Amino acid sequence: MLDANGILPPDKLLVPDARTDATLEALQSSVVEINLKSNIPESVKNEFQRAKDLIIFSFFKYEFLTLAARSAVFAYEAALKLGYVQALGNKAILKRGSEIIQEFTNPSYREISESMQRMKKSHDKSEKITVNDTYFPKNMDQIEKWLIKDGMSESQLLRREAGMYLRNRMAHTEELFILPFCNALGALRASVHAINNIFEHYPSKTLHS
Repeated sequence: MLDANGILPPDKLLVPDARTDATLEALQSSVVEINLKSNIPESVKNEFQRAKDLIIFSFFKYEFLTLAARSAVFAYEAALKLGYVQALGNKAILKRGSEIIQEFTNPSYREISESMQRMKKSHDKSEKITVNDTYFPKNMDQIEKWLIKDGMSESQLLRREAGMYLRNRMAHTEELFILPFCNALGALRASVHAINNIFEHYPSKTLHS
């Protein structure tokens, strides 16, 4: 698609990738009905729309299918963080034992995570810090388990093994990993199902990731 030796004119740049079997119209049709519900926060919607766009533009660059799946997973991970924050209510209370260390009103997951990291660096690591009297889920797998413990079912979420597989494969850049169309589309469908479930279980207000 791109020429390492110079800039291509539009008529040579915007040509179908030889590995793409579908038409541009068919690719658009494949994603047009895969939609998030109206109550989903804009940050999640924007990332998921990027995934849909990448499916369409794989017509010109087949590798965009892999990036589409990655964007779908990113949207899901953003939804997980927002779901966790919504489950906390409008306040997060960080404690060491029974001692209140810090309180947040309408916090973001990032704010809580960064505060936890600072506390662990400046205090005895053997002292357990809790958020609202329970453990803080520090990665996506732990957030999923936390939400399941809070009442969601595993079938409502993106299957952990699938999400971890995609993340791990895409993290190893020394490997040439190109996802086929059916798998990329499957990632979008699985993600939209899980994201919609999260915000049905935890109706969103004004949330920040």
